[in-house]
Amino acid sequence: LDSGCAETSLVAMKTARALLNSGAGKECWKILSDTDQALLRPFVTNDDGQQHSSVLISNTCKEKLKARSAGLGGANLWCFSDGLWNVVEYGEGSRELWIKNIVCAIISCCLGKDSKVRNKGFFRICQGMCAKEACFAAEMFPYLIFSLLDADPREASKEKSASARDFIHSQT
Repeated sequence: LDSGCAETSLVAMKTARALLNSGAGKECWKILSDTDQALLRPFVTNDDGQQHSSVLISNTCKEKLKARSAGLGGANLWCFSDGLWNVVEYGEGSRELWIKNIVCAIISCCLGKDSKVRNKGFFRICQGMCAKEACFAAEMFPYLIFSLLDADPREASKEKSASARDFIHSQT
């Protein structure tokens, strides 16, 4: 799941889901440590056949991210504000917090339930892990940006992800 290649991470996620939902995977699940189960829980189904819900950041955390945002990006695309993107404002040695905040903010802001971004479910499943692990968030970041850039321009007036694509293009 933690790879230098976004495609590898996606394959790892699909593989983990498939393996953990097999008979052998369910047996293996029983012997995993609590820490490992917490990490892999979004990829398995429970005994009722229901997939465990993904780990999203809390509303409180989302509000803190929004409060940190100000300026560039506007209210609709708060995840692209100067307050979130200016690493200097986070203080010395806080690059880890910065990348976790950026990735979680983009997922919360641009990849809601109505989003038509390919693999939005993958990002939403991984949001909790991005909030916990800076190296995981850093690995997800390029894939997240490329997914937003790949949004359909015909959706621009209807969807934040397409507007985000236009915003990214305007800044590069």
